[in-house]
Amino acid sequence: MIRYECMRCGAVLDTSDDTAGGSERCPACGFVQAVPGSRTARAEQHTDPSGDMALLAEAAESSKALHRTLDRAQHVIDPQVVAPAASLPHGKKRCTECRELIHQRASKCPYCQSRQYEVAPAVVAISVLAVLVIAVFGVVLALHSSEPSGEAEETRRKAMTPQARAEEDQRVAEENREFDDDRAGRVRTKKPSIEYMLATINSGYVPEDDITVTRFRYLLQALENKSLNTKQQIADMSVSAVTALKDKYGKDVKLLDFMEGMNTWLPAGERADYAVSTALYMQVLK
Repeated sequence: MIRYECMRCGAVLDTSDDTAGGSERCPACGFVQAVPGSRTARAEQHTDPSGDMALLAEAAESSKALHRTLDRAQHVIDPQVVAPAASLPHGKKRCTECRELIHQRASKCPYCQSRQYEVAPAVVAISVLAVLVIAVFGVVLALHSSEPSGEAEETRRKAMTPQARAEEDQRVAEENREFDDDRAGRVRTKKPSIEYMLATINSGYVPEDDITVTRFRYLLQALENKSLNTKQQIADMSVSAVTALKDKYGKDVKLLDFMEGMNTWLPAGERADYAVSTALYMQVLK
């Protein structure tokens, strides 16, 4: 009985004496190797060496495969053992799996049939260039859009009419008050519109969808287009004029009739001071 170890996996193998000097396959890993011992006795018993030649051929093929496996494992573990491109034949490269020399442009290894997934340097260069272009474009766009907001706001305000600026300031102030109330947790009631307040002064309590409210809304817009004043200023001066007509001159004029008369009396296409126009119209009415 001959006992020896497999050269690949280290398994302990037992075989009969008549296989000494021959070849056997390891039952654990399939590696074919020579059995230690003399071949004299075995040669005397076997006159046809064809079986041994077949085993030796298998052993050679297994040994070649083993070397390929070890070579591939070595390249995976230590990338420094990879031969530089200058030492390879012109137009050749090594397979990424079996490390055999193949054509430089081959996409499939003719030895192990593995696909060759390699990124060309040109592709890498184009990708890096694209990233740089996008980054530069982003920086330029950010610089272009970073125009000082103060200058732009000042230019926009200068292009507005005094009336539009006053209305915007009033709206911003109202929004700020609402924000402060919300942050403080205070309950804020809805402020009635100017036209609704004029309608209640004119007729007492009316619903918000009353026709009088709609008529005052139209008159405020029309008088604003003919004067240099805001809607709030027009409403205040109209109420003051009606009150003055009643108290000083005994003229009981409805607020709606007064503003209707002012809308008819003021010429279209011109913008006048509503205070001056109101004073002149009061002289006509008294």
